[in-house]
Amino acid sequence: MASHTHQTERRRIDNEITLVEEELQHLLVKLQEKPEWSLGDGDPGVQEWEMNYALKQEAERKLKSLQTAIQKLERGQYAICEVCGQVIDPERLAILPETTRCVTCARKKL
Repeated sequence: MASHTHQTERRRIDNEITLVEEELQHLLVKLQEKPEWSLGDGDPGVQEWEMNYALKQEAERKLKSLQTAIQKLERGQYAICEVCGQVIDPERLAILPETTRCVTCARKKL
């Protein structure tokens, strides 16, 4: 991967990391206030809290994947499908910079 392309990918992944970290911080603030967990009527905020918790878990997963993508970029292994070894389409990487599979392998759900 050319140096210019490397720098462009690095900036794009870093920007995505920043967005995910901001989202994660926002969710952590929302999760600080726990609703009343009780049988029966209970607090309607329970469902919202659970949704925010699930979103937090997803944000943490994405952050870890993006950090792994940075490591792969530094080792020259970024944009290579982990299943078939082919180059991942740049358009796919533009949408999912943390992806580790090409479209074909992702569709196979290996």
